[in-house]
Amino acid sequence: MGDQSFADEPEDTNARIYISNLAPNTTEDDLAATFGGLGQIAKRREKRMSRHLWPQDIKLYTNPDGSLKGDAVLTYEDPNAAKMAPQFFNGAMIK
Repeated sequence: MGDQSFADEPEDTNARIYISNLAPNTTEDDLAATFGGLGQIAKRREKRMSRHLWPQDIKLYTNPDGSLKGDAVLTYEDPNAAKMAPQFFNGAMIK
């Protein structure tokens, strides 16, 4: 059989990144300010809101008592930004 070209391989469409070791007082705004410099952060769709009011797709994980666990997930509009983020932000200080 012949060689397959790279065009047949599926494109990486994962636009989410996992962020860990966050300070207990980190906010979504802190993450948006830091990680938004690399690319546009996706919007989280809300049924009862106008599109321009949708919040950014950033999830801070919390403990049952409401305190932050120290990790989060952020979604970019562009999968390439998500692919570059680990090497660009690894070890970065937030706040």
